[in-house]
This record gives sequence, structure tokens and C-alpha cells, in this order.
Amino acid sequence: MRNEKVYSWPKWTAQLLSAEQQKKVSQADIAKLNKAQILIWQALNIYDDFFDGEGKKEDLPIANSYSRVFIQTFYNLELSNNFYLLLDCLFANIDKTNRQEILQNKLKIDNGSIIIPKKLPDFSKPENLSKKSLVLALAPLAIMDLASQTKIKTSAVNNNSNYLLNFFKYALSAKQLSDDAKDWLDDLKNGQINSVNILILKEAQKKKIELNLNKPQKLYLLFLGQAALPSGQKISELCAKARTEIKKITLSNDKLTQKIIKPLESAANKAKRFYDNIS
Repeated sequence: MRNEKVYSWPKWTAQLLSAEQQKKVSQADIAKLNKAQILIWQALNIYDDFFDGEGKKEDLPIANSYSRVFIQTFYNLELSNNFYLLLDCLFANIDKTNRQEILQNKLKIDNGSIIIPKKLPDFSKPENLSKKSLVLALAPLAIMDLASQTKIKTSAVNNNSNYLLNFFKYALSAKQLSDDAKDWLDDLKNGQINSVNILILKEAQKKKIELNLNKPQKLYLLFLGQAALPSGQKISELCAKARTEIKKITLSNDKLTQKIIKPLESAANKAKRFYDNIS
């Protein structure tokens, strides 16, 4: 599991700190947070598979166990009051987003024909795509909390923590948008509406185009014409916002930007070049 990049996010966050701040964060605590990070990563993947209808119910106790160990790690570290308020808020956001997803109108497929519901979900704010995964920012934020010269108790705010949270909000939203761009057709086949294929559905709804999975030519044309370029542009915009936030902490060429943002930007640029070549 340690080969996943997410495992190193707390360690890379520690490298953003000044020499004086780094003294306040022990290697043992970094190791605990690295382990916690990979556990919640695995748990979120299990939950996502389950909500997508592809998971196994026997995996749910494993995901619950991983989540419990993840949360317990933070309480064992005795972090600030504000940190625990944020932890509760981010997990509440997951519950709320999952409920919305369950209640969300699904596509009906009839002999390959896609029946689009009259009311489509709202993906107008791409930065909200991180709500189901922003708990992945908690272990890096715990590093910042440990490094604070004075513990944050109630209303006090640590600016670097805010910048880091914003960085992950934009970065994880870009990652989700990139995943949706890869899965747009598979999600359609499963009756799922994501942040990319909704652009196809809206155009088909607007122009009264009939969509059929057994005849995907129209789907591919609509993806290229209506979804590919706008999605790539949004990914680039989110990545730019993430870069702006991390630069408020450090001007160095940090590992978080190298390992998380650069690959997303490269994929978006590659898609744009492909689109430009066929236009």
C-alpha cells in the first residue's frame, strides 16, 4: 500500500516547514500519519466502489475499521480544538454528499437508450468535487498543527493550515474532475451522472438529441465537442488555484505540487493538444 503517493503526503507537508518548525514534529508522528493516510485512502476507495454499485458488502467492515483507526490516530496526537472541529466538519460533508448522491436522479437505460431526467445535478462549482475526499487533507493538516508554535484552541486560525486546506480543496477537486473525464462513458453505462458527462447530457437535452449506448458515435462527438475542452480548462484552473495557495506557504519547488498538481496539469495539456489537433 505504501507505493500509493498519498502515503507520503504528511511527509511532504513536513518538508514545507521551517527548520525550527520541523523540530516540533517527530519522525514517529510523521510515520503514524503516513499510515493513517493510506488507511483512509483505502477506506474511501471501498466506499466509492460500494456507492457505485461495484463494491462488496463484505468489504464495508474493513473500510469502517480503517476509518476508525484513521480518526483515532488524531485523537492520540492531542491536537488543537480547531483541528477536531475541522475533522468533524469534513466527515459530515462526506455524509451529506453521499446522501445527496443517493437521492440524486439517476439515468435510466432502456435497450441502450439513455433517458435523461428533467432535473440534473448541480456541478456548477468544481471546487465542491473534493467534498467526498477532503478528509485526505487531515493528516497533512495535523503536521501543520503539530508544528504550530502555539496550539490553536478555539477561534485562533493558523494561516498556513488554511492555505494547505485550500490547496487540497482545489487539488482533490481537479483529481476528481480528471477521474470523471476518464470515466464519463463507463459512468453513463452505469446510469451515473458525473461532472463531465453532464455536459453531454445537457447538450443532448437542449438540442433534443437521442443518445444510445449501442450507437456511441453521438456520445463521442458530444464528448469531444462539449465536454473534453471545458473539463480540461477547469482542471487547469483548479490546479492554478492550488499552486497559488501552496505558494503562500513556500516558494520552493515542493513535493506536493510536483506529485499531485503536475501530473494533472500534464494530462489536461495533453487533452488540449489532442483537441487542437482534431479541431
